[in-house]
Amino acid sequence: MTSIRASFPIGEAELAHWRTLFEEPDAAELAGDEIGDPPAGWTDWPAWAVTRWPSLA
Repeated sequence: MTSIRASFPIGEAELAHWRTLFEEPDAAELAGDEIGDPPAGWTDWPAWAVTRWPSLA
């Protein structure tokens, strides 16, 4: 399996934008409690995550 790693510069304005999209985990998520069902069409969160981040497979 080949892993590709890349980096790229990000400006202050871009970083500020991405910070607005970040959702800080709540106490239940940090404790590992149930966080609800995965999005429609997915059997579980690991299956969903692997499609977003193939390196998790």
